[in-house]
Amino acid sequence: MLDKIPQAIKELQREDASASEDEESIMEKAQIAAKQIEETAEKSQEEPAVQAGVTPVRLVDEPMDVRDYVIRNSPATLVLISQMFSVLLLVFFLLSVGKLYRRKIVRISGPSFRRMRKAARIMNELHHQVRRFLFVMVISALFVGILTWLAFLLLGVEQAALWGVVAGIASGVPYLGPFLVLVGSGVAAFLQFGELNTAVIVALTSLVITSIQGNLLMPWLTSYVSSLNAVAIFIGLLFWGWLWGPVGLIVATPILMIAKSVCDHVVNFRPVGELLGK
Repeated sequence: MLDKIPQAIKELQREDASASEDEESIMEKAQIAAKQIEETAEKSQEEPAVQAGVTPVRLVDEPMDVRDYVIRNSPATLVLISQMFSVLLLVFFLLSVGKLYRRKIVRISGPSFRRMRKAARIMNELHHQVRRFLFVMVISALFVGILTWLAFLLLGVEQAALWGVVAGIASGVPYLGPFLVLVGSGVAAFLQFGELNTAVIVALTSLVITSIQGNLLMPWLTSYVSSLNAVAIFIGLLFWGWLWGPVGLIVATPILMIAKSVCDHVVNFRPVGELLGK
């Protein structure tokens, strides 16, 4: 029994060595298999499997073609330009004839001196109201233009003076003009700085300036030159904007002022003037 102990120990050592070799081989095989599985998974993510008979499709973002964009939107641009040109021609011809139509309206108002004097009084009132309204528009445009220029200059926006001029002119078109300046300035700031936060700050600055102009300055100044109520002005902007587009938004308030003055002096239309007034 004692003689067999050394031999048994040797056999145990031999079995232990073989078992350790088997464990190492199993671990190596497991590691190799895991590595192969990882490589296969990476390949499947990089190159998705394509079924037989199916053509693979890859979406590629095409760069924006400015020329195609301008061509697609050229009809709307031409319509806007033609409308603005028509308004300029109308203003030119009205200025060229001077007081011709004013005298004609007074003459056709009636044979009696009382009616002619009433027509002349209406025309004088319209003349003064339109002049005061244009003065308010100029003051408002200067306010928006100067503040936009100073704010964009402090924010480091390129061509801040040009943006001030554009914002001042666009402020004459209610709602649409400030919105276009807001979007345009935001896009320009994003292209210049490459940061979304800065672009949002620039756009919000434009929004704050136009909001002060539209909600505080214009109502305060218009209350001195017109007796129209806010609901009538808003409905008039909707109607004339739908009829004539941006040009209609510009001339809507003067047309309402003229209609209000005429209705106040004509007995049959006084209820309409009452609805338009404050």
